[in-house]
Amino acid sequence: METHRAVASLTELPFFGEEHIPTGSPFQPLSTHCSSHHVPTQVLSLNYNSDSNSSFTYTMPSSTSNSDWAELLIPSNPASAPSRFSAGKIMPKKFHKWEQQVKSHFQTKVVPAAEQVGRLLNCFDHPQIVNWIEVNNNLVTLTYNDFLHKLCNVVLEKHWKDSHYRKLQSPHHALTW
Repeated sequence: METHRAVASLTELPFFGEEHIPTGSPFQPLSTHCSSHHVPTQVLSLNYNSDSNSSFTYTMPSSTSNSDWAELLIPSNPASAPSRFSAGKIMPKKFHKWEQQVKSHFQTKVVPAAEQVGRLLNCFDHPQIVNWIEVNNNLVTLTYNDFLHKLCNVVLEKHWKDSHYRKLQSPHHALTW
């Protein structure tokens, strides 16, 4: 009996190479399409602070994606540092998850309220957030809640609350819970 294995890309076939895909062709290898199907992954580790042993482990798609959504980069030891965002559009659900992880980190490390914002300022990889922090050098004086409110206004869509509420109220959404 012969076994068959699915291929993620036409280029995996021994007789097919990139040169066989016509320039400007609407046909691209499946691995380059955005889809909700499983995509092969690889693990990427990032050392964000050369003075510590902390690192981030993030599972990334092994193929390039056309997606512009930000991903949450979770440290290999969540108690060691807050999570970070990759570049891209940050969704309210991911922002909320990040906020919960930050709160958990602060409780585990027993970080005083006066130091919380200061500790967060050096923990961002997202270019939009980094630029915002560089321009607003007085953020360290804010309370954690005020900082989060301002950060929401920077990274989330202007009317995210309204659109999120509409999704929750739609009949289709109620059936998917």
